[in-house]
Amino acid sequence: MRHLAYRERGLDLAGEFRKSIDSCLENIRSLPESHPIVHRDIRRALMKRFPYGLFYVREGDLITVLACFHAKRDPAIWKERMR
Repeated sequence: MRHLAYRERGLDLAGEFRKSIDSCLENIRSLPESHPIVHRDIRRALMKRFPYGLFYVREGDLITVLACFHAKRDPAIWKERMR
């Protein structure tokens, strides 16, 4: 079976995915140090309901999201993107 993007599965699911991202971003803004460091100074916040994580770095008051990455993918892929 071909993998379908959430928007291809239905607008409701795509909207829920977006809400989950927004919620995760708000959590990062509120408590940026609460998520574990997974590589050097990169942290990962897991999304609710969906198997994705947001990878980010914090430099003072600035938070930069580096990737939204599926939890089952090889971590070497996102680490390579950080170079």
